[in-house]
Amino acid sequence: MAMNHWRSALKFDPEHSEVKQLYRQLKSLEKHQSRGEAASAAGQHEDAIGHWRAAIAVDASHKAFIAPTSLKVAKAYMQLKKWAEAIDACQESINQQAGNDATFEAELMLGEVGNVRLTYNYLLLLCYE
Repeated sequence: MAMNHWRSALKFDPEHSEVKQLYRQLKSLEKHQSRGEAASAAGQHEDAIGHWRAAIAVDASHKAFIAPTSLKVAKAYMQLKKWAEAIDACQESINQQAGNDATFEAELMLGEVGNVRLTYNYLLLLCYE
């Protein structure tokens, strides 16, 4: 939707430097977002994380984008069994916006990660007994 607005603005003034910059920024963000989705669907979670982190870096002030994207990063880390990184990504999501769906899901995931980590450690202890 935002892409349509920037395109419309560029039709009226194709040389408007600020609009051109914001349009390019949005294109870059969407490119990284879609590449992250494709990598995640293909099971390439490290690549997905890289693309999502790059998308976040495009506009580090866009809290409405960062919160759900950080959740995707956390889920990818969980797939890789990188628990500390998953917790950090959940916390990043929570820090962006309190009280929205992404924050609620991140808080649930923090509990899940803690439970998974405890179960994993317990299973390791059983294996080595």
